[in-house]
Amino acid sequence: MAFPEPFEGDDVTEVIARNRGVLPFSDQLPSFDPPEHTAHRALMMRLLTPGRLRENEVFMAGLIGRLLAELIATGGCDVVHD
Repeated sequence: MAFPEPFEGDDVTEVIARNRGVLPFSDQLPSFDPPEHTAHRALMMRLLTPGRLRENEVFMAGLIGRLLAELIATGGCDVVHD
């Protein structure tokens, strides 16, 4: 994807700000700049506690086990469809 307007000079902050809405992943946390990034990250960090990560690991292991059991029982799968 070509950038919507040319870069000029060393500071392209305003060019990026004007075009942020058309950039890929512009609505995702890693693309935010402070202070927006800092505020959103603080909210997310409340969800990413060690206990919650352990619970998610247990859930994901169970899900993978069930999915693999189905795959083995049927002898294959269509990766995109299934």
